Parts: sequence; structure tokens; C-alpha cells
Amino acid sequence: MAGGAVLVTVLAVAGATGIIPSAALGAVPSAKVSQHPTPEPSADSNVVVAQDAVDGTESAGTGTTRSTPGAKQVEQSTVLSKGSGRGRRVVYDISDQRVWLVGDGNTLVRTYPVSGGDNDLLQPGDYTVFQRNRHAVSYDYRETMNYMVSFAHGESALIGFHDIPAYQDGTLAQTPAQLGTPLSAGCIRQQITDARAMWRFAPIGTDVVVTT
Repeated sequence: MAGGAVLVTVLAVAGATGIIPSAALGAVPSAKVSQHPTPEPSADSNVVVAQDAVDGTESAGTGTTRSTPGAKQVEQSTVLSKGSGRGRRVVYDISDQRVWLVGDGNTLVRTYPVSGGDNDLLQPGDYTVFQRNRHAVSYDYRETMNYMVSFAHGESALIGFHDIPAYQDGTLAQTPAQLGTPLSAGCIRQQITDARAMWRFAPIGTDVVVTT
């Protein structure tokens, strides 16, 4: 009960101050619920504004996904690029549009295609996870997302890993098949199962290595 009261208070304050639009506090469409089921409770924050945005395509209708032609084929490689660091870490390669979760002893835990930004907001280098939010809103207030794991700052908001954003009608910003193509405004989009895996793998303080 205490957790629920805190969540209501956070959302109410956020709505009043303009951090989150009032529309985002309304009923959640059933199509969106099917894409973003409720996970186990978390002590992390519940609202954050993320550096992500629409890809400029038109909606195909309620309950469908928005598509972008020309999505490239993803190379199913599990080979880490050189200079990807050591120890337990997350590796994101901008050119490959791929993420690796690397455990202790340089053991590969998981690798999968993602959709990052098609801009220069995120530079190669070493970062650290500094904030996690179960729920997030895009900087333009048009999309919601889940399992936000933040490790960098963009021009308008935080940059991190999260699931594929959804519009208020439940429409996804891109198809899972388009992962492997840069389509976001800065954040790194993941399929929902991979987003959950990242959430479990990367607590605050986890090293993130960005390569290109």
C-alpha cells in the first residue's frame, strides 16, 4: 500500500509541474498493456523524461505498429568489438546497433540487436548507469516506455536503454523486426524481453561501454 501511495504522489506532482503530460496519466490502452505487462515491484523511480522520439512515419492505425522502409538485416554476431572494456559491463556498438551483456570473467550473458539514435548525441566512451526508472516519457511527451536504464545525458533529457516506445493509442514507435536500425532520437530501444533482461542485469553503478 505504501508503494502505491508513493507512486500516486509522484505522478500527481509530475503532472502538476509539467514533467509528464496529463494524457500520460490516463487509462492505458489494452494494446499497450499486451506489449508492456506489469513486472515484479521495484524500489526504483517511476517517472523520467527520456531522449527518444518518433521516427517521422505515419500511424498504421490503432493496435498496429509504425513502420520504416529499408530496415537493414541484423548480423547475428556475438563477437565483441575491440576496446569494449573489461569486467562485468554492458557494451553498445553504435555501428552494429547491438548490445552485449557481459558478466564476470568476460562471459557473454546475452547479445541482441537494438535501435539507437541516428545522431551524434552519444559519443563512444565509458559510462556508468546512474538512474533507473520503471516508467518513462519521451522528451516530446508523445511516447511512453518501460525499463529505462540511464547512463548518459542528451540535449533534452536522459539517454538510456528501454523497450520500444508506445504511443497513447498503444501503437509502437517501430516494429521489433526493425531493431538493428538506428531509429530513435538518442536512447537505445530494445525488444521487451531484452529490456527486462537489461533491467535485471544493470543496477546503478554498472559500467556501460559505447563503441563504434
